[in-house]
Amino acid sequence: MGASGRHSQRQFILRVALFWLPVFVVGAIAECFLWRTGETVPIDMVLEPQAHDSEVLFMRKYLNEWPRIYRYKMIERRQPTVLALGSSRVLEFREEMFGEDASRFMNVGGLVRRVEHLDEFLDQFPDLRLKVVLLGVDVWWFNDHVDLPALEGDDEAFSWKAHLLAVRRLLYEERRAVPGLALHPKEKRIGIQAQLANMGFRRDGSQAYNYPVPDFGPGWKFKEHTFLAVTDRIKGQYYGFPPCAGLDMTRLEILKKGLERLKARGTLVVGFTPPFSAECIPLLETMPQQRPLWTQFRKEIPALFQQLDLPFVDASELGALGLDDRYMIDVGSNYERPHLGHSLEPSLDQALRRFPRAFSHYAARATQYNFTPQDR
Repeated sequence: MGASGRHSQRQFILRVALFWLPVFVVGAIAECFLWRTGETVPIDMVLEPQAHDSEVLFMRKYLNEWPRIYRYKMIERRQPTVLALGSSRVLEFREEMFGEDASRFMNVGGLVRRVEHLDEFLDQFPDLRLKVVLLGVDVWWFNDHVDLPALEGDDEAFSWKAHLLAVRRLLYEERRAVPGLALHPKEKRIGIQAQLANMGFRRDGSQAYNYPVPDFGPGWKFKEHTFLAVTDRIKGQYYGFPPCAGLDMTRLEILKKGLERLKARGTLVVGFTPPFSAECIPLLETMPQQRPLWTQFRKEIPALFQQLDLPFVDASELGALGLDDRYMIDVGSNYERPHLGHSLEPSLDQALRRFPRAFSHYAARATQYNFTPQDR
């Protein structure tokens, strides 16, 4: 190749480099921002500061928000003996509620989105010695038309595809927030969602929220922060509430086997049904597409726990416990959750006689909205 050919080649390479230079610069700046906010920090680097500081919160927005590996590594690190297990509706159980046993408690809400996930969890941790499991049992576990996927397993901090998608979404959705977060990221907040919303997962696996305390004056009505109200989901018969003929007995048998496996390990399983708001109950009781499952669910699940000599609390209808919607927490997840400190304390205190300190702090600690970062 002559001198002119080599010159042309260098010119071509230079032009290609100049063409891609802005893309690389923007990408590098975006990656620095994602790292600085904690969005792309690997799970192992999240667990370390959380282990030493109870105020550190973790929640991503663009990478997988709930990586299953985060829960798994927390369990391996913490080695709990008391566990809150179920869907995201159990996320309000917190270590402060367990007094001296706080260090042995962990919340893994979200790992059991359907009943089959209970067996998967037990298979994953065959040697985990649990004294008590607080199991939140949801009605859609037994709807044969509901097939919710498990939480994503891998840590997307190591996925280049996830990084590309995160950069694209960041530049599209958060252009205004980038300068402020880049210059002054909040301390003790790991992940963009934790930075922006001041909420996230705590070191015990529970979730801290940052919603304002509502005014419970005359005319107050329960309000959700969800993108779609549960009443609308029931009426529309989707997102956990598709019509079905009744309770799936195969899934009930799966639950039974899971409970038997836990009993065989010497674990006391305390079951409960998380509540629905007062507006939801009449829909579940009267809609022809919902009534068969709802009726069987409220009959068969307590009967199963009784058959296995395990305690169970039906908190699905707060009115039956002498409570109302003021004991609900509208916290921006898919479904309502109870004020466990007031609605379940007497029943669970009795049920957990083998673990007497477990719920001794409910009345003092499990009150409306008092687990925001500021209150801790």
